[in-house]
Amino acid sequence: MHGRRGAELLEELRKTKWLPPYSESGIRQIAAEIKELLEPFLEIITAHRASLQNDPRYISGVVVFYRSVQRNKRCALAYLMNRLRRIVAFRWLFGQAAPARLDQNLSGAERQFLLKYNALLGEYCDAVGLDLTADQSPPRDLYVEVRVIADCGDILTEAGPVALKPGTAHFLKRTDVEHLIRQGSLQHIL
Repeated sequence: MHGRRGAELLEELRKTKWLPPYSESGIRQIAAEIKELLEPFLEIITAHRASLQNDPRYISGVVVFYRSVQRNKRCALAYLMNRLRRIVAFRWLFGQAAPARLDQNLSGAERQFLLKYNALLGEYCDAVGLDLTADQSPPRDLYVEVRVIADCGDILTEAGPVALKPGTAHFLKRTDVEHLIRQGSLQHIL
């Protein structure tokens, strides 16, 4: 059936909570099916150009092939756009550092998109003098209590350097450690 692989890709994407590995073979199959559908479409148009308007068999064949090609294109574009939206949402949620599990699920073009998006967002934040990714929601308190999960080394705060060793807890300014909380190196203790 025409368009089955495109529908399967979208269904696979819908079922996953975050971002499944990029299906290059699925996109190639959709492109091959589009090419396969265009051959009879063009053949009908070129061979039966004169009888297209008079014979409903030819016009219905042209419509079926054309609609199948359009459906495949829409499915492929919806798959790619949905993935890009999830990548952008990931960037805003977790910051600039992409964990390895996300990086292995991206295609080469998606990696390039993420790098360029990070650069563009960084340039904009520098130009306006404001880090747009600092607080996703308004903070309740200026200071937060955090527990160190992964060794972060020393960070410099207004009060001086703080050594963030695994297993220790600290009471620090939110702006100093927000990026480490989003990366998963620190755990916010409520």
